[in-house]
Formats: sequence, C-alpha cells, structure tokens
Amino acid sequence: MSHPGVTTTGIRVVLVGSMAAGKSTVGRALAQHLHMPFVDTDTAIERATGASVASLFADRGEAGFRAVERDVCLAELAAPEPRVIAFGGGAFENADVRARCAHDDVLTVWLQVSLDVALERATADPTPRPMLAVADPRARLAALNARRAAAWSTADLILNASDAPVASVVAQIAGALDG
Repeated sequence: MSHPGVTTTGIRVVLVGSMAAGKSTVGRALAQHLHMPFVDTDTAIERATGASVASLFADRGEAGFRAVERDVCLAELAAPEPRVIAFGGGAFENADVRARCAHDDVLTVWLQVSLDVALERATADPTPRPMLAVADPRARLAALNARRAAAWSTADLILNASDAPVASVVAQIAGALDG
C-alpha cells in the first residue's frame, strides 16, 4: 500500500498489534533503515509521567493509563518530524488515535503474530505486563487480541510477523512506503 504524494521524509509509520508482536524490535530496525527517530509509546509514557506502565496501571487503573496513552500517541503523531512509532497493544483501540492515523501522512502496520508466539514472547520478557497479571494469561491475551483485532484490521498494511525475520518485515514495510 502506498500513500500518493507522501515520501518517507514526511511520514509517520505506526506499528500496531498484540503485546509482544515485535513492534519495538521491528520499529527500531525500521527507523534505522529509514534514518528516522524511533518512539516506543510505552517508553514515552514513562518519560512523560515519571512512572512505569505497571505503576500507572496500579495507581490510575486501566482507564487512567489509557488517557495518558491517548495523549502521548496524539502528541507523537502531531510532532513535525517523521518517525516510526510503536504503539502499545491497546492504543489503537482509541477512536481519536485511529482517526489521526487515518491521515495521509501516517502508514499504519499491523504486525500479526499467533497467540502462542505473543504469549511466549510476553512471558519471556522481564518487563511486567499489567494486562497479563491474571490467573490465566493465555485466556486474557486471547480475549484482548480478539477485542482489538477489529481496530488493528483497519491498518494500511497487515504483515504476518510470527516467524518472519525482522529484516524481512522491515523490507516489506519499506517496500510499501516506496510503492
């Protein structure tokens, strides 16, 4: 998918998908490939609030966290410089964020991964995942992904990232920008 009249020098590439889909890993590699800054919205949220994502969930609840997340996502999308942005798993559910991503200067990419891959990666990562702090993380992740899939499916580009090497995913996204 290409955006007519948009060059990589003026675009924001937004990566969406399940937690542990590889958005940050692909995002860093893509940003390096495109010579753009990379922003992980969870990191930007932590920088903006001075608190970890886990502590924000604990202190403000999911609704409080999502309000901060919305503001950070919109600020990153409004920044004048092009960038690659990795959204948290639930960020694209927000209608305001999706509406801003629908502009011609944004290419949204859904990195699809299987439930097994996402769960394996999420549980292997030492970073706390507040949404998985439940008795049955597999059922919770399956429910989250099922609910969020409707929003993610509106992305401009949908790529299977379960087994694909990062370089291959980066090449596919770069190709979509050039095409």
